[in-house]
Amino acid sequence: MKRKGTIFVILAILALTLVFTSADAQLLKKIIKVEGGGGSDIVDLISNIPDDAQILLSINWENLAKTSLIDMIKEMLAEDYEIIEQMGIDIHNDIKHVILAITFEEEPEFYGVIAGNFDSKKILNLVEEAGAEIDKTKMGTHTVYAIEDLFLTFTKTGVLFAGSDAGGKGIMEKMLKVGKKNLANDKSMVRLVQDTDTSATGWAAIIIPEQLREEMAGGGGDELPFDIDTLRMANFSLDYGKTITLKGGIHFSKSSESENLINFLKDQISAMMEVEGFPEDLKAMLEKLEISADGKVARSSLSLKEEEFQAILKQIAGEFTGEFEEEWEEEDEWGDDDEDEDDDEDDWDDDDDD
Repeated sequence: MKRKGTIFVILAILALTLVFTSADAQLLKKIIKVEGGGGSDIVDLISNIPDDAQILLSINWENLAKTSLIDMIKEMLAEDYEIIEQMGIDIHNDIKHVILAITFEEEPEFYGVIAGNFDSKKILNLVEEAGAEIDKTKMGTHTVYAIEDLFLTFTKTGVLFAGSDAGGKGIMEKMLKVGKKNLANDKSMVRLVQDTDTSATGWAAIIIPEQLREEMAGGGGDELPFDIDTLRMANFSLDYGKTITLKGGIHFSKSSESENLINFLKDQISAMMEVEGFPEDLKAMLEKLEISADGKVARSSLSLKEEEFQAILKQIAGEFTGEFEEEWEEEDEWGDDDEDEDDDEDDWDDDDDD
């Protein structure tokens, strides 16, 4: 079972990316005709995002809150959910729609727009009571609050927030002064959203920048069954109900690369399912997975019962939590070593004094 990890990474991408097909660029307003959660205008929310963002994620939280998945989210948040409750936020009723975006830079930037009902005074007071410092400044007609490297401002329809690894309030100024150079007018993003099911509970569009391709190539790109330089875009939709439907695709600049990927996956899936002791639940899921090459696009489609989908999520969450705790323990061990080194240095200093 060579390259097993690579296979699962590729399958995960396929399962969570929507089929993309080329189309003439149109205004996003003409493409997204459905209302967002709480009757919000999805395009208006996206128009707050600068046009240099390469990842766009949309979640109809109002619809999501009507499913049993919301209880899983509360369970996974654990103590953090208690903090959210203390802020006076009812995640079932107050949050309506969420837009998130990320820009791939040397210092990544992120933007967010949440449509909903929020008590700004209660939220800010709780943050201060928790010991965090809040810097308040005026940017045009907006009052902006800075909490470390996170900047946010409350509006009549919800909240806008932004941040970056580089820090600095420039990221928020960029968002508030975006004007016509916003993501809703970006031709590449509009083309990518063209065939996305924007009525789904959640959907995302990803433009693969050269920097990310270089990082993927450096992190084991030689093991991939396609030329990483031909990878261009990906997007997905997830419609959540009693049956969960995921559709996805990976878009290449050459049709031969999508065929290479699909053929590779079909061979590897067949081989895995013949292995003695291969998990039956995973085998059942793979049997439902439909994958195909359609020109330059590697397509996928998967439908699961709600309990099947939740079982997979719990497994993923458990593995992620385990890895995080393991990394945390390793950091603690290094921290102990550092303390020992400091003690040794003190001993040497004492010897020098003598």
